[in-house]
Amino acid sequence: MRSLKLIPVVLAAFLLSMPAYVGATTASAQQEATKTQKAEKTTRRTAKAAAPTRHQATGEVTSVSDTSLTITQARTKKELTFSITPETKKHGEIAQGKRVRVYYTEANGQLTATAIRVLEARKPAPAKAPKKKASS
Repeated sequence: MRSLKLIPVVLAAFLLSMPAYVGATTASAQQEATKTQKAEKTTRRTAKAAAPTRHQATGEVTSVSDTSLTITQARTKKELTFSITPETKKHGEIAQGKRVRVYYTEANGQLTATAIRVLEARKPAPAKAPKKKASS
């Protein structure tokens, strides 16, 4: 008889402790999911940082060889030297004195040309006509 009275007490204690157990398990699962999402975000950021960024520069060719190209930018007078690889696409005849646009990537301070396009020479600006003075 005594054992029959004890069964409802044990059963009640068990049922009352279940929500606390389920809540702890759910919170733990949420924390784990948050950690996983943060790790994935960090991995994506690292992958983006590791990928080389594509840039472009326009200028006049000062020297060219099979493995390198040096240009001087007109506005800044800055000189840039690019490595040329077998994968570099060349559009037009590249020669000293020609105006080119270079598409390149930068990795570890090294500029590597991915494509070089020869541009038309700049046309001189038209001369402005002198202003006429109003007669007095």
